[in-house]
Amino acid sequence: MNECLNQSLMISRALEYLLLEPDEAVEYLKDIKIYEAKGDCNIRECNEALSKVNEAIYILTTGNIKELKDEYEQLFSTRRDGAVCPPYESYYRGSGGVLGIEDIVEEVESIIREAGLEFDSEVHGYPDNIQLELELANILTGQLISLEGISLMEKLVSKHIAPTLPLFAECIKKHARLDFYRRVAEVMELYSDCIRKVL
Repeated sequence: MNECLNQSLMISRALEYLLLEPDEAVEYLKDIKIYEAKGDCNIRECNEALSKVNEAIYILTTGNIKELKDEYEQLFSTRRDGAVCPPYESYYRGSGGVLGIEDIVEEVESIIREAGLEFDSEVHGYPDNIQLELELANILTGQLISLEGISLMEKLVSKHIAPTLPLFAECIKKHARLDFYRRVAEVMELYSDCIRKVL
């Protein structure tokens, strides 16, 4: 199972970087050797997600950065009105969903505090930023590998990541023009299944 935890950590770290602005993502990912990792986990979704990560990194590092940046702005940017896929959990689950926006934000803030971390609104905007949730998953997965943090990770995955990533991915697949973001959406869907099975 440790192979699967390690692999899910690689996938969530890659997702966190793949959701950055494309030029920043290239900078972070150029030094990461995810693409050299082998799928040693016995969970199919984890191996498929790792394969899709490799494809997304290849597309990112060989693609037209200007086109990728334009698509990033259209899909995710909260700096412009009308981003079609805002990177916030409450957008997908808060309005009209079971939880209200305040409940989601409060729960994520609680997990951050329980993990002994501090939230920086200057970096992430709001606590329910999906990239922040993936970063938190990376930290908690690291704690899991060292046999700490299982309950927080289960809470983060079951209440936030697993129900939100497929919805976010669906939005991206619906609106993305470029293969890169469709591939990132596929990684999200597979990672959501992978991490649930790992836990």
